[in-house]
Amino acid sequence: MVRFSESKDGLWSVYKSVESHNHELARPDDQHLLWSVRSISDDNVPVLKSITEAGIRTVDAFTYLSDEVGGVANLGFTKRDAYNHIQKERREKFESGDTNSLIKLFKEWAFDDHMFAWDVETDEDGCLLNFFWVDDCDLVEEFESKWTEMISKENLQNNQWLNDLYKIRDKWSIAFNKDCFNLGILSTQRSESTNHVCHGYSKPTSTITECFLGLEKIMRIWRRNEQDEEFRCSQTDIVPYMKSSPVLKQAAKFYSRKLYAFFEEEFLHGLGGLCVDNTSSDLSRFSVWNIDSSTNSHKWIVKFSSIEGTIECTCAKFEMMRILCAHCMRVMRQLDIINIPIKYLLPRWSVNARKDLYSGGKIPSLCSNACQLILGDSNLIFRNYVCHFAYKINTEAQGNKEAEKCVIDDLSTLAAKVHSIKLGRKNIPISGAGNETIKDPKKCRPKGVSNARLKDHWEKKKPKKCKQTSTIPPTSLHFTNPDSGSQSSFM
Repeated sequence: MVRFSESKDGLWSVYKSVESHNHELARPDDQHLLWSVRSISDDNVPVLKSITEAGIRTVDAFTYLSDEVGGVANLGFTKRDAYNHIQKERREKFESGDTNSLIKLFKEWAFDDHMFAWDVETDEDGCLLNFFWVDDCDLVEEFESKWTEMISKENLQNNQWLNDLYKIRDKWSIAFNKDCFNLGILSTQRSESTNHVCHGYSKPTSTITECFLGLEKIMRIWRRNEQDEEFRCSQTDIVPYMKSSPVLKQAAKFYSRKLYAFFEEEFLHGLGGLCVDNTSSDLSRFSVWNIDSSTNSHKWIVKFSSIEGTIECTCAKFEMMRILCAHCMRVMRQLDIINIPIKYLLPRWSVNARKDLYSGGKIPSLCSNACQLILGDSNLIFRNYVCHFAYKINTEAQGNKEAEKCVIDDLSTLAAKVHSIKLGRKNIPISGAGNETIKDPKKCRPKGVSNARLKDHWEKKKPKKCKQTSTIPPTSLHFTNPDSGSQSSFM
């Protein structure tokens, strides 16, 4: 033990030194456990942070680092040091509170991305209730449907749960929403898929900011997968299963790889698994059923109009998935129709869907449709599509001096025209949220959670029950009076 003092001049003076130790000295094998030699190096800090942010447990990250250097003794820090460092990083990240850290993150993203919008809702005490954000990759149709669903709050009157379910039956019953585009996904499937996707990025102990960052990471992965799939579609040609089929040839040139697989499955099922019968004299109504009626004996009705060029089925698969069903294709084969009508080839499923979406040709129609819904949507749509369109042109022109000069000159000319059109008008920027502090949402204990100490294995282990044995009465010793001359005996 050493005690020292520091003077005003910065000189250290030792005034007490005890050379004897009050504990055993560390062995050479345990030197890495001493506080004086334990520290996480600058090389291991980013590796440990990256591994844990990827969803890998801290103990697994520590094991990986120790294996890389040949053992824990060569690593320089212990498992507890790794846990403490991760917790310290987490506390520093949310030093101003979970909610305010999330709002700060929203403001930073809104500054970098002008199409990033966010909002928060608080209660009377200033605590967070709900938060919402949207970026430039959300479709307008999806945004409107989710927004309408979010702002419509169900009022449970007298706790009549079944009555409330009946009121919203069109939202969860398949019988009422066959005319809606839903890809055939059930509400239970959406819930299970959401739980599966968010399982590795959201935990019961995660903060709101961590959940948001995890969802953003998931969306980046999805967009990366989408770009990879678009690249594969542009580099390879689809080979139809039946090369002589005109319908499959047309579908192979139009659909993306994933959607063509669905279409081909429906086409083959219609040819090899369905029977058809004409139930009208003018070939406008057909009855379709499975060849193997033991699995499904249901009959579907297909209506065809040669004048209007339409075909409809009672299964409503086209209304739900925007792909012709096997029943319709079986009727088309019966009528010797060798091409798919153009109205049933939706651009959303084409191989050039992303390219056509951001080409700018559909802006006027989309803006006019949005104006009929909510005021201000046309501005959002215009800004979204024009930004993507301009970004695509800039990317293509980059690296070519002549193309770069053409883009700059045309943009200058375009800016002058826009300025002359808007002469006398001023753009009013959208003001951001204030700097008021919002409290974290009120916490409640989850059902079944307790602060009681968990019992270990030995405490949970029940003692063995002893077998019941018959009791033997204790032996009593009786003595007789020696004066009587009799002997002592055991009774």
